[in-house]
Amino acid sequence: TFCAVCGGGWLEHRDNWDWFVKVNYFLSTKKSGSHNLVFGFDNFKEWRKNDNWQSGSEYTLSASSAIIDGANIYPVFRSDNTTYVNYLPILQRSVGNDIKTYSGYVNDSWRLSNQVSFNFGARYDLNRSKDQSGLSVVTDSQWSPRVSVTWDLQGDGEWVANASFSRYVMGISTALVDAGSAGGRQASFSWFYQGPAINTGSGPYLTAEQALPILWNWFFSNGGTDRTTRTAPSSPGVSTRVRGDVVSPSSNEVSVGIANQFASNGIWRVDYVYRKAIDQYGDFLDMSTGVVSDSTGRRYNLTQVSNTGKAKRDYHGIVAMATYRFRDAQLGANYTLGRMWGNVNGENVGSGPIRASIDSFPEYRQESWNYPMGYNPGDQRHKVRGWFSYKIPFPETFGSLDLGMVERFDSGVAVDISGGVDPRAYVTNPGYISATPSNVGYYFIDRGSFRWNNVWTTDLSAVWAKKLPQQGTSEIFFRGVVTNLFNNSAQVSGDINILSRTNNTVYQAFNPFTQTPVQGVNWDYGASFGEVTGVNSYQPARLFSFSVGFRF
Repeated sequence: TFCAVCGGGWLEHRDNWDWFVKVNYFLSTKKSGSHNLVFGFDNFKEWRKNDNWQSGSEYTLSASSAIIDGANIYPVFRSDNTTYVNYLPILQRSVGNDIKTYSGYVNDSWRLSNQVSFNFGARYDLNRSKDQSGLSVVTDSQWSPRVSVTWDLQGDGEWVANASFSRYVMGISTALVDAGSAGGRQASFSWFYQGPAINTGSGPYLTAEQALPILWNWFFSNGGTDRTTRTAPSSPGVSTRVRGDVVSPSSNEVSVGIANQFASNGIWRVDYVYRKAIDQYGDFLDMSTGVVSDSTGRRYNLTQVSNTGKAKRDYHGIVAMATYRFRDAQLGANYTLGRMWGNVNGENVGSGPIRASIDSFPEYRQESWNYPMGYNPGDQRHKVRGWFSYKIPFPETFGSLDLGMVERFDSGVAVDISGGVDPRAYVTNPGYISATPSNVGYYFIDRGSFRWNNVWTTDLSAVWAKKLPQQGTSEIFFRGVVTNLFNNSAQVSGDINILSRTNNTVYQAFNPFTQTPVQGVNWDYGASFGEVTGVNSYQPARLFSFSVGFRF
């Protein structure tokens, strides 16, 4: 997988720079209070140059399964549409992309009186981007207003209420800019293997070196790359294009809260936060998006990339916190009750923004099973942190010693689990030239209803420090930390494989538009579903770490 020697002298280049200018001005008046004004300009540029080779030969294979016999692994190739050949060529080398954002902003922190203060701000972002083919792609602009008010109810700091509205605009991502670029990106063609079955009976079995020539001889003797593809081909720069109306995704946030200071040493506060995602990216491929041809005359249905209004994501959260200071100690806790809800995942750690497929081949999808509303991955209903710190009253001669403890609780994280269904037999092709989808996501269980274990963790720390004589504030120190003191081992990830007709012929096909699938007949959990897949499936084990040093 991938190719480390196909770069022609370089593999990948990524870089960015940022420069900005900011001016502050403070204005105080007798009648309208004080204003802390900030003006600024920010210029951010990033670029990337890479040829995304998927393999040294530009081909990959997906086998039906494998037979593992000790140290020997034998591939299993079937002719029942569970083995397929992928061709992933790079049709044009990259010249590097160029993504720039020019931003101007202004903010006024206005203290009207001892009881009321406001914050008004606005930011304007102008995006100008070129893809890795050197073509201009994104030329959008967005406003980001922000306003908040803080009210000291009695003017003595005991009760303080606040409310705010903010809009946050994302930068244009590299993945979006290059979505329609031919430069450096692999095309994608895939075909079912329908030749002789290999290693499907009893042994002796053929090794990969013996089995692969049989597969390739059949493939190239039966049309090779001229065969009908199993899925819609993707030809970057041809079959996928970024529309000129695409804009940066954004999020609107509303929050309200109240805080109270009690007993002179204590404080608590509660805040409610609501966020709604807007203008998420999506793919559009239907009978209205058109047909295009590549240099060989092969025709494709065009996929257009833009923003989709059908993608929904929002977040509700209540955050409560309290702290109390004693003479030599501090006690505190916070609690978050949250809900992430939507019908698309929107992003992940590896890719950042993910384009929704809701508007791609819409005749072959249905909201109730392909993009239903539910908990998004990462939804965590409860999060609790409690901490205690104590400063041991040592004589100054012996230095200082601070002890701390943190107790953490994280409720189980929601997991996105879906299987697949082949809807082609139940949909009349309205005229698509490209291969219609043979495997469409199907939520056999409610979206996000499966969760991993709750996680409890206890951490301890000790920090000793001693000032050096006649050295001002300089000191030597030792810091020791034990995380997960009781070595809890909650499971935080694992196997989530769902079986259906698309990946196992044991299960019966069904009409997703009119039938309700039956577990054990049309689908089921994989044999290892829910089981750990490695050491990272557990929360981190007990760990002791320490540091020593000199501070000045």
